[in-house]
Amino acid sequence: LGGGLDGAIHAAAGPQLLAELKQLVPDKTQTAQVIVSKGYKTGFDHILHVAGPVYSEKNRDESRRLLEGTYRNAIREADK
Repeated sequence: LGGGLDGAIHAAAGPQLLAELKQLVPDKTQTAQVIVSKGYKTGFDHILHVAGPVYSEKNRDESRRLLEGTYRNAIREADK
């Protein structure tokens, strides 16, 4: 459970969200992987959780490719 946007989403959704995510993702997610959970108390039907890349100045092209894939996967899942 992180701070910022992640913390705000968890606070709004309630403890059921963390419990579901622990079942859906027992280990760490891969970069650009999209996990779909229920919305719980947020008022939304679902929440999309996406693991973004760690940006590297040494590997700018790879970082950009991974970031593009992250957005592409999230948008593709949202369109379903």
